[in-house]
Amino acid sequence: MEKVPRIPPDPDLEDALGLAFRYGPEALIVLDGSNRIAAFNPAAEKLTGRSGREVLGRPACRCVFRCPQEGGPETFCKLAAALRASPGTAVETLWEGRDGRVRYAELTASALPDEFLPGAALVVMRDATRHLKQRRQLEELAHTDALTGLGNRYRLQEARHRLIAASGGGRAGGGHVAATVAMLDVDNMKQINDGLGHHIGDKVLQEIGGLLQRHTRQSDVAVRYGGDEFVLVLPRTSLTQAQRMMRRLEKLMNGLSRFLDIPLPVSVSYGLAEVEPGEALEEALVRADKAMYRRKIRRRSRSGARQGGAVAPDSDHFIY
Repeated sequence: MEKVPRIPPDPDLEDALGLAFRYGPEALIVLDGSNRIAAFNPAAEKLTGRSGREVLGRPACRCVFRCPQEGGPETFCKLAAALRASPGTAVETLWEGRDGRVRYAELTASALPDEFLPGAALVVMRDATRHLKQRRQLEELAHTDALTGLGNRYRLQEARHRLIAASGGGRAGGGHVAATVAMLDVDNMKQINDGLGHHIGDKVLQEIGGLLQRHTRQSDVAVRYGGDEFVLVLPRTSLTQAQRMMRRLEKLMNGLSRFLDIPLPVSVSYGLAEVEPGEALEEALVRADKAMYRRKIRRRSRSGARQGGAVAPDSDHFIY
């Protein structure tokens, strides 16, 4: 293969590149092969609030990109490796300014010739805090039910990821079930809407959403599934634990008619299903939905029987 002739250095061009580095508007950082800062232009000083004298020769993860939220030096080393492997690809990370505030940064990088500095990379840094916050706000709106403040169906995608993270391989990976899902349905929503007005029905749904937000764990996912149906995804939760949680929620919801001062009772029917390791979340939701409707029918029959005499105690017909 024919060798490409090497172009001799052009002093004028090198001077121009040096001027661009020094006076250009982009924050430019040169990292050596060990991710120490080898060059730090004035735009980077202005962006970060740190002088070149402070950071030159120091590991970038300890003077600029030193955020515990990102996992520390090891995480930055992986990020730097990813930047070198994909030149021009933007990577998002956190960085900490001199004032201690944590911000978002967008980084792109290009490898520099080894004769300049072995293993060196030129990193372009942009403050993406406002852009990323706006994007995350839009994503949050797109995944949130406007009436109740709970997640919508799109939030179930997040639940899938949480199940994968929480299952640890299911029973084979530590003896924990993947999760339990609960399907809830307001029993007499039509009567409330028809008899008291949809504005009262909306208040009932809002209060139920508030109860689910306040009385579930951070790891749980609470979703308004549609209409008067709600879904709870409870990672690392057995059926017994889920039953106890649902009974507490049921008592709270039974008190909503008194809290809202409305003449009609508020109650919910629910069904539970364990998500088996390797099972799709949708399959468990179908089983929980069937269990919920069995319980709803049973409660209606018990309500009718109550008018004529004794009623058998509730059983586990709400578990599938």
